[in-house]
Amino acid sequence: MVGNEYPEHIHAKKRLGRILREKGFITFYEVSTGITETEIGPRGYTIDCWGIWQHSNGSIQEIAFEVDGHKGHHSKRNRSRDKFRDRAHWQYKGIPTIRLERPWLAGRHKVTDDDIWIEVTWQLKHKYGIVL
Repeated sequence: MVGNEYPEHIHAKKRLGRILREKGFITFYEVSTGITETEIGPRGYTIDCWGIWQHSNGSIQEIAFEVDGHKGHHSKRNRSRDKFRDRAHWQYKGIPTIRLERPWLAGRHKVTDDDIWIEVTWQLKHKYGIVL
């Protein structure tokens, strides 16, 4: 975990990792996806949580998970940057990105583990056409 994060953000990532592991994922935190060549040049990215899922046919699906807190994700500029980053991961590397709100995972507006899983599977299916 990165040292300059709010405790709530760290707690949210840990809870997300636990939920994913209970569903059969292998998880890692703060993973660099390396350099991605984009139409505006090379970009290096680090994701909050990396999940690896093995389908019943044996194929592997890698998924980037981002926990979006208020800081760094709610300005119009930062939302645009997040959207570009997610599209670059998908378009250039075939990595889907699932974004979850930090309050859903930690804090007063926390939702159930089942609701988090429903959101993960919904985003995968409707944004990327991926069914686990």
